[in-house]
Amino acid sequence: MNIRQLKQFISIAQTGNISRSAKNQNISQPALTRSIQNLEHCFGVELIERKANGVFLTIYGQHFLDYARNMVNDAQRAKREISAMHSGERGTLSIGVGPVFSAGFLSTTLDRLLAKGPHVEVRLVEGFVENLCSDLRAGKLDAVLSLFPDSFDTSDLCFSGLCEVESVLAASANHHLANVTNVSKKQLATSNWVIADQKSVTSLYREFLDSVDTHTKVHHIRANSMRLIKNLVQESNYLTILPRILIEPELAAGSMVVIDGRMKPWVSVGGIASRSGGFQAAVLKDFIGIIKEEFSFTRDRLALAESTFIPST
Repeated sequence: MNIRQLKQFISIAQTGNISRSAKNQNISQPALTRSIQNLEHCFGVELIERKANGVFLTIYGQHFLDYARNMVNDAQRAKREISAMHSGERGTLSIGVGPVFSAGFLSTTLDRLLAKGPHVEVRLVEGFVENLCSDLRAGKLDAVLSLFPDSFDTSDLCFSGLCEVESVLAASANHHLANVTNVSKKQLATSNWVIADQKSVTSLYREFLDSVDTHTKVHHIRANSMRLIKNLVQESNYLTILPRILIEPELAAGSMVVIDGRMKPWVSVGGIASRSGGFQAAVLKDFIGIIKEEFSFTRDRLALAESTFIPST
């Protein structure tokens, strides 16, 4: 049984005439008769019966007619949708987004994507790069747009770097080290911290503490939300390490400051990653292409400071 046979059966049901249906289906009358006989053979019953005044559906044919119409309609709809997916006009896209990439930047990118494919469905998942890339490798996400630390391994992914972003030591303007110049390692190590709950940041923090000879007990909190980290820093006596672009409004307003501390500079690469090899849907290719095009305007949309944003070459 195939779609062609179903269309021929439906035509006979509509016209009640073999020769007219054969003409409509662009097939000879004997070929149409054989096709219907083969269809009947599939079910083991007669679907049509010939009478002097035309061709009529049997009780089995009448029952089968709705199924035949649904199968033809489903096949035609599937063909349209797959064609639209192939051209990027339809599809589902799951994107993991790191906290640096603002809604303003994403909205412009998604507007362009949806204008090209009005039937595209997009799912956005916010998080840190390590968790997002774990989901990417597991097939739960199609791409990840985030900061990638130098220590992060992307060798098994298809990765495109877009920019470099500097992270800084930051604290509330009311912190006791806020106005201190050339803060010592010991002063930093004996302060309380709140840091992002991701391996790369934790490793940087631990490496720093190990380099300082102090046994003073300090408190550190790990959090999986940049918004929560910023709130804790502004409202409490904590130090943190954050991408500078995330705190530019607070620095400008004077509620947060960059600490003049002795920690090595930390730069991450902002980029987009997808799974390497295998099939890549047209809608994903379009999204990655638009991201790369739009990034020439990123400084305006993310309000990046000159010193914290360096386009990748």
